[in-house]
Order: sequence, then C-alpha cells, then structure tokens
Amino acid sequence: MAGLFRKRTTTKFASIDMFFDSSKVKAAVDKATRANLSKGGAFIRRRARQSMRSTTSQEQQQKDIAEGKRKRLRKTKASPQGTPPRAVRPGQKIKKFLFFKWDPGTRSVVIGPERLARGSNPRAPRLHEKGGRARRRNPLRRIRKLGGGGEIRVANNQATYTLMRTQAQVDRANRINEDLFGPMTLNAMYPERPFMGPALQKVIPSLPPMWTNTVI
Repeated sequence: MAGLFRKRTTTKFASIDMFFDSSKVKAAVDKATRANLSKGGAFIRRRARQSMRSTTSQEQQQKDIAEGKRKRLRKTKASPQGTPPRAVRPGQKIKKFLFFKWDPGTRSVVIGPERLARGSNPRAPRLHEKGGRARRRNPLRRIRKLGGGGEIRVANNQATYTLMRTQAQVDRANRINEDLFGPMTLNAMYPERPFMGPALQKVIPSLPPMWTNTVI
C-alpha cells in the first residue's frame, strides 16, 4: 500500500506539470488583458472623438474672410449643456490630444485628454467633463499684428476685415476688437459637457466579449 500511495502521488504531480504551468498561464492572461484593455481604450477614445462636432474658431473665420475664403463671420456657439463639447478648428485640440495608455503598475488602461499646453486653459477638458468655474481667455478677443487679418471698420454691427499693413491699422483693429468682444479674460462658468463618461457607457457592453478565446 505504501508503494502504491507514492506512485499515485508522483503521477498526480506529473499530470499537473504536463497540463498546468502557472507561469505560462499568467503570462497568457497578462498578454490578453493588455491587448483587450488597449483595444477597449481605443474604442472608447474613438467613441469620444466621434461624439464631438466640429466648429471653426472666430480667429480662423476672420483670417478666411481677410483672404477671401469666407464672406461672413458666424458666431461660434458652444454645445448645449449635457452634450459633448465642440472641437474647434483649426487644431481641434480636445480631439487631437485624446489618448489611451496601458498602465502596467495597475494593469489597467487610462483614457482621456492630455493636459493642454500653455496658451490654452489646461483645465478645460476636466471642466468640460465635470463642470466648474475658471478664469479663461476670451475666445472672441484677438490681438492684431502686422501681416495678419484684422478689423478696419464697423457698419451695421458688421465688421470689415483686411490684412494689416501698417501699425495704425493694427492699433485701430485692436480697439475695434475690444469694443466688439470685450476684455481679454473672463470669469467663466463651465456647464457639464461630458464626453468621456458617455463614451465609456456606450462601449461597456462590448468589452466582456473581447476576452473570448484570447487566453491561449
């Protein structure tokens, strides 16, 4: 009986070695987790980007008018509260700087907008998502410079634009711009315009099936 017991024990562990290698299984699970979460991050980012409609900035419109590419200035409207923010051309930073990245420390994927550089409100993406109050640059105000476009006169509440060829034109354009659009900075209240949360909720149902037959 003692010899038989030892034989069974040896056979049992031999079977475990043959069919179950914990390090290989862990490596396979880790590989699948990274691949599937990264894929999910890409889906969420794409959904968030698609949810934001594009609009053209006042500055770009004015430049287009001065260059004869556009006839009329249209007001750039913010999106309604509770809907994703607009992506402003040119640049569309809120779309362009939206990333996802695998974090090996937490074995998770982080998805969201990068903190914006100087010249923009670095808190703008978070303020759009969560809402809040902040001091921000007046989006309608512009500093006119030689060689750029600018206001030369106003009639019937409609500005006429031209290329700035003299300093006198620049000075006049800056005065007109301030009269039309107010100070350079404003105290602004950001209503909630979430875009990451809704994108996640939209993609969640498609995440679990990604693991099907991926641990091999």
